[in-house]
Amino acid sequence: MLKLKQQFDLQRDVVFDILRKEASVCRVKEYSEDVDTRIVNTERDGSVLYSWKGATGTTRIGKYDPYTKQNKLLYTFDKQVCVSSCSLNKEETLLAVSLAQNTSAQQRLKPISRCLTLLIEIHPINNTKVLKAVDCRVKVQFLHQETEWKSALESHLLLFTEDGYVDLYHVLLSKQEGYRVVISNPERLSRAVERIIEDFCWVQWDGHTQRLYCLTRKDKFLLRCVQFYQNHSCDTVLELVLELPANAFRTVRFVSLGFDHYHVEKPEQELVRMRVFTNRLGNIFTPHTSVHIYCFFRKNTCITFCVSVLYASL
Repeated sequence: MLKLKQQFDLQRDVVFDILRKEASVCRVKEYSEDVDTRIVNTERDGSVLYSWKGATGTTRIGKYDPYTKQNKLLYTFDKQVCVSSCSLNKEETLLAVSLAQNTSAQQRLKPISRCLTLLIEIHPINNTKVLKAVDCRVKVQFLHQETEWKSALESHLLLFTEDGYVDLYHVLLSKQEGYRVVISNPERLSRAVERIIEDFCWVQWDGHTQRLYCLTRKDKFLLRCVQFYQNHSCDTVLELVLELPANAFRTVRFVSLGFDHYHVEKPEQELVRMRVFTNRLGNIFTPHTSVHIYCFFRKNTCITFCVSVLYASL
């Protein structure tokens, strides 16, 4: 018999701790206001990133560590913002955040982009760099390389846009005064960008294996798997033509890239729901890997593609 054990509970592991902290900020015995805590992303090591409304009209981003069972404040915005995507590098020196901009009646006449994507230094200076200001959704995800955090002086960030392209930012870092970690030449950051994918309609991130699956369409649908390596290079290790309806994806789909509380998909508009499942290999590759692709159609029918992939280059 399969027995499931709950490893994380938002109320127990996060909200109770937040209420204690807010009570301390307000200097009251018990804080009873709604903190509107929302899970935003889960990183490769199991860390849970979340946001909440602070007592002083702020929005804060925190991290829950599943191993120490501790919560850590990462960043505080000095006003209420809508965090739609978020990712933390392994060294906890950089925080990437996409904000859904306010489109209320008072803001509609202002020249404001729908999405603002920031790269924030958090160890410990809190400088910010604008990566994107666009009128479409943007997802962010750091690659997690296996290095000692004290020696890591570069980070690599994937940026996914609803316009259908994926960029890889190579962020060089430097140390100041022995402990401050800052972005080297932030004004040249936009020049160190590598275009990974163009014109995708569906994308899925596998954080455990550091693989990116994407679906593009010209004459036919083509599924690609891009593998990211420890030396920060990447390579296409799978290409597979899929027979799907021409209108399978009416909007761009993001899978396993965190939950956007400000853009909820409507199930009735989703003709095909697609997921890829692979062996839980991490960085250890076997000669053959089974890749299962599940496509669920609206009428409760399911088509399964099972492929044995040879990683000859590995």
